[in-house]
Amino acid sequence: MVQKLIEARAHVNVQNGHHTNALLAASIEGHAKIVHLLLDHGAKSTTDYNNMTALHYTVLRGHETVAQVILDAGTPVDLPIKRRIWLSTDQDGERL
Repeated sequence: MVQKLIEARAHVNVQNGHHTNALLAASIEGHAKIVHLLLDHGAKSTTDYNNMTALHYTVLRGHETVAQVILDAGTPVDLPIKRRIWLSTDQDGERL
């Protein structure tokens, strides 16, 4: 299916509302062949709403083969992560 979408000129870097793209989704699920295909067609390693990359999720989930595919594609491993910190506030906007 992914190959057919690419052949139909689908954009491999389109993101949804959570800043997730096909590369992130395939990496999270451990689909090495799809990750390789996407990277071969210009997919970029971006961050999602948690500022996590495909490589971060791949390592987190223990998908060693996918991690190797991502690394072999030359993805940088030293990208900074900026974590958002959500602070609870009361109805007046004061921190709890």
